[in-house]
Amino acid sequence: MIKIHPKSISLEDLSKKVDRDKSTVFRSLKRLVIQRIVTKETRTMKERGYFHAYASIDKRTLKIETEKRVTEIKNNFNRLLKHFEDDLDITLQNM
Repeated sequence: MIKIHPKSISLEDLSKKVDRDKSTVFRSLKRLVIQRIVTKETRTMKERGYFHAYASIDKRTLKIETEKRVTEIKNNFNRLLKHFEDDLDITLQNM
């Protein structure tokens, strides 16, 4: 997706391009949309109906967002480790 940025692509075209079943690609896209790595846009077809077009965020933005998530994970881990240490100290004092 990053290679074709800023162009968007349909689910059908992307599944053909990566040689995967549409349902597999859809599940991956759904997760990426939730994580705001891929955007989803509804487009109207000339005939009746509509389809969704997916586009990746740019490489620079992906790097920034990834760094933010890594920092968040580190902070959460450090917080959990601190709680563990506090609980361990309390347990050892009560022995």
